[in-house]
Amino acid sequence: MALGYFLKRVKLFTPLLLKQMNAVCFYVFFPALLFTNLYNSDFTGVINNKVIPFAVVGVLTVFTLLFFLVPVIEKDNRKRGVMIQGLYRSNHILIGIPLINSLFGGVQTSVISILISVIVPVFNILAVVSLEAFRGKKFSFMAILKNCARNPLIITVIIGFIIILTGLRFPPVITGTLSNIAGIATTLALIILGGTLEFSSLAENAVQLVAVITGRLVVIPFVAIFTAIQFGFRGPELAALLAVFGSATTVSSYTMAVQMDGDGQLAGQIVALTSVLSMITLFFAIVLMTPYLFV
Repeated sequence: MALGYFLKRVKLFTPLLLKQMNAVCFYVFFPALLFTNLYNSDFTGVINNKVIPFAVVGVLTVFTLLFFLVPVIEKDNRKRGVMIQGLYRSNHILIGIPLINSLFGGVQTSVISILISVIVPVFNILAVVSLEAFRGKKFSFMAILKNCARNPLIITVIIGFIIILTGLRFPPVITGTLSNIAGIATTLALIILGGTLEFSSLAENAVQLVAVITGRLVVIPFVAIFTAIQFGFRGPELAALLAVFGSATTVSSYTMAVQMDGDGQLAGQIVALTSVLSMITLFFAIVLMTPYLFV
């Protein structure tokens, strides 16, 4: 993000170039990343893993509550979808595996890998719904369905699951190429995000930022982890749930917001600030959760 901001300041980035690069991320790099995650996932552990339904139900519950609550406190449609996405959608892909590997060692990362393979499609489908729902002046269920059907991430999820169910496998030359393309996605998106940040508008979005940051990094993880402990989750499973419900807002939420006519400036600020502040909140969360993580 700092590099992107610097490149904008030295005039190597223009608004048109950033817009075009963002479109490439949305239509090419993020679909490649999503497909690669699905293709390389092992779903054999999903059936008997209780953490999966808990996480899915938790995400759907949070999303449903936000879908009705956020419009009550925010009147701007372009901000509504962005706030909903910023509150429920976490960066658990980047945080989850390193977190569990650091706490428990590499042998325990299978839990978060399975969780990622299930939650990523759920996150993306809900993101499209939240942004499409508040894209126009009037709510249109048919318009949402129509635009969801055209969304490259939704199409990628459908294709990915068809390939998984049919057992189709590709030669290494194809999977290797897709992996290389996917590897560009997050880095480029962060650079683009940095190039679009405008700190002068922080004051303008102060209320929205405080609400989203507090909900994303404090309220939602506290409620989710407290509930998970009551359900008996411990160790790597509990850490995996912390990654889903307690990490920063994912960078792809900014890319989607811009492409789907949301408030890109607010979306970028949410990603930037939650990314920085989550380093503090995750640290204290792990400290407080220690008796339940190492049992």
